Amino acid sequence: MNFGLAVTASVEIRNKTHYIHSLSDELKTYFKDKQYGNDIKSYTIGILCVSSQFDSFYKKEIKRKYTKGIKVINPDGIPFTLEDSFEYRIKIDYQSFKSADEEEAKKILATEILASLVVFEQMRKKIKDFDMNSFKADLEEYFKSHNLILLASKMSPKLAHACRVCPADRYTLCKANFKSRMFKSIWDFFCICLLMLSNHCSFIKLNQSPMSRKYKFLNKEGLYFVSFATVNWIDVFTRPVYNEVITESLTCCKNNLGMELYCWCIMPSHIHLIYRARDNNPEVILGRFKEFTAKKLVKEIEGNIQESRREWMLSMFKKAAANSSNVTSYQFWQHHNKPIELWSAHVTQQKADYIHNNPVAAGFVDEPWYWKYSSAIDYADGKGLIDIEFL
Repeated sequence: MNFGLAVTASVEIRNKTHYIHSLSDELKTYFKDKQYGNDIKSYTIGILCVSSQFDSFYKKEIKRKYTKGIKVINPDGIPFTLEDSFEYRIKIDYQSFKSADEEEAKKILATEILASLVVFEQMRKKIKDFDMNSFKADLEEYFKSHNLILLASKMSPKLAHACRVCPADRYTLCKANFKSRMFKSIWDFFCICLLMLSNHCSFIKLNQSPMSRKYKFLNKEGLYFVSFATVNWIDVFTRPVYNEVITESLTCCKNNLGMELYCWCIMPSHIHLIYRARDNNPEVILGRFKEFTAKKLVKEIEGNIQESRREWMLSMFKKAAANSSNVTSYQFWQHHNKPIELWSAHVTQQKADYIHNNPVAAGFVDEPWYWKYSSAIDYADGKGLIDIEFL
């Protein structure tokens, strides 16, 4: 079978698209002599990775297309023949891919490719002679053998396999009795039951918004890099009074909620953290932090008569809340946090450098340790605003 990855990317990350081409070549060689049926001889996944300013040019949903027989296409004016082809496109998070090295980039790709296989379920009426289970198993085996997918340390092999065959983010479990969800097969139903009953799978959340499915705190004991921004990327943190709410709240999380904080940085519209949860509840800590700071900051803005943008910011928060299903009055933070587990010293150092160099890259300061609202000064033998743990 002919397997390949096609790339659409912003100019800013053109120097990293060779990671995708490299993985595509490796997978093409791996699947070259494998056959899974007569209905698919060419399997192509389009990789879309563009900055937010180009989002409106691309539809967010996965586009899938099955062409029976022979098809000739002309990319860049060069004729190319496809036979019995199945094609669709997936979107990769731009910021995560942009900041990733080759190893991390390929892990991001592996995770997204495996998650995307669920689109095949919607094509079963057209594609009947194709052994998806064997194809999926071979793909997983390739990624495992190249250390591109990681299993949670406490998962049994059978349970880890069930998570991959039927990942939790494949379904929104709206009701505990499953009445609101039609499962695709008995096996799917069994996997979901297994995941929910296992005490290793507390990461499944009921009533989860589809927009929050992409990134998860799967390993509760892990060290995580997280980024979260204000709605519409509003530059709120331009006044000391608002920054103090964040630093005081992070200190509270350290002292009372078991947060082990290693790196942090407050930018005008967003925040970066590297932290671990002492009690293995990283998602809970971050949720409580965002909930408290959202209320506190809105209150500060409402009461700040010197805030020239007060009415405008409050109107933007109210508008965002009106478009949200789980916020009633004001929505301050965007819902997603994009947690990335830091699995090696190299990746950890890369993320720490990324955090501390954010103000330099933005042109605010010449050196990382000059930025007041950051842990960079702590790593330069100084004393920052928050006591931290060191990497």
